[in-house]
Amino acid sequence: MGVIRRPRTESSAAPSGGSLRHAWSLRLLLAALLLAGSEVLLWTNPLGREPFAWVVLVAGYSALSTLLLEIAARFRMHNIFSLIALAGIYGLGNGLLLNPETALVEVPRTLISRALGAHALIGLLVLALYLRLAGGLRLPTALTVIVGAVIGLAWGFWARWSPTELLLTPGPPTEPSAILIAGGISLIVIIALLLLVGRLRRAHADDALPFLTRVEWLGVATVLITLLIVRLLNATLDSLSLTVGIVLSGYSLIILWFLRRVRGATLLD
Repeated sequence: MGVIRRPRTESSAAPSGGSLRHAWSLRLLLAALLLAGSEVLLWTNPLGREPFAWVVLVAGYSALSTLLLEIAARFRMHNIFSLIALAGIYGLGNGLLLNPETALVEVPRTLISRALGAHALIGLLVLALYLRLAGGLRLPTALTVIVGAVIGLAWGFWARWSPTELLLTPGPPTEPSAILIAGGISLIVIIALLLLVGRLRRAHADDALPFLTRVEWLGVATVLITLLIVRLLNATLDSLSLTVGIVLSGYSLIILWFLRRVRGATLLD
């Protein structure tokens, strides 16, 4: 049985406390996977961040992952093309709100290559992995293992040598111990959340993943809007990048609307 089931309709009964815990464990699992992908796999020097920066990132990834799952449910996402459009929204959201210092360092080049390129690609891979774990995307186990091994090998080289090539001021290569520590911490958090999801799923196996309540919408919007305001105030987000991000995100939503499945199973079933 998959981790995610078809979401309830707006008129359905309010979810119980246990169902809400189950739903939020799923959202936090996606947040942890996305954080590991964009911060550790793409190597933004995660161990060099201040503790408060991590608080901001955890809140931002949690809000962004919650929004992505809500969009996927409401637009009844059902194929790889809708998954690509959703990954594009993630790439823009990450580049503009979570990592503008690197994704927008040289607009428009890095907006295209990092936000719409690297972060969107990581988003696509992570969403595919998430749906693979959920049972909504059926991929052969051998293929999953092979792709994972290739990504792991590429990550090792990238994390080790990217600081010497991509930074405005090139630095020394990353120490292997730092790579292992960051990867190990990410793996521990993801495994812990998988165990939590599995435990809650046994008690709420037939519960649907509910749509966000008004209070949850308020929380998600508050986090994302606060991040947007902060990025604008500290000049890490410029008006051109914001305009392009809004236009392309709107375009992606239009694509999802045309690709939505009115009847039948979706990737969240």
